[in-house]
Amino acid sequence: MKDPARSVPGPPHGTDDSDRLVDALLPLVRASATLAARSLADLQPEVTLPQYRILTVLDSRGPQRVADIAANLSIQPPAASRMCDRLEHRHLISRRSGCRDRREVQLHLTQAGAQLLAEITSRQRAALASLTAALAADAPDILVTALRSLAAAADDLSPGTSPTASAKPN
Repeated sequence: MKDPARSVPGPPHGTDDSDRLVDALLPLVRASATLAARSLADLQPEVTLPQYRILTVLDSRGPQRVADIAANLSIQPPAASRMCDRLEHRHLISRRSGCRDRREVQLHLTQAGAQLLAEITSRQRAALASLTAALAADAPDILVTALRSLAAAADDLSPGTSPTASAKPN
């Protein structure tokens, strides 16, 4: 079994607890990106990572305008619109007029989009289960608590801000 401390490339960037945590998390960020890419491989219909992000936003937040999607993903509205066009062409999302204002167009996740997200999630769960199988017996409880706290902190990041923006001193 690999020593987790040795999996962090290069020397630590600091000695305080925050630096140690960041140094330990960096390989997980890289692994997360790899896991996301692998979970999208060989899907039918094909979905890119940015398109997957749109599907997850619609799944978690419900119907959205293209401008809301663009802001949430920190991309320009024309780029978001093109990605949504591709997803709509594949019947993974649909566009509908808003309830209050018929001029407003809302994007909705279709049943096919929800099924595709379920398949992706299943792939991710299987990959993560194989990774966590090697943990020590008491490690899951400790990790679950720590990861839930980290996820809650990540939820506090507002759309359009970078994680480093909130970490800068005043």
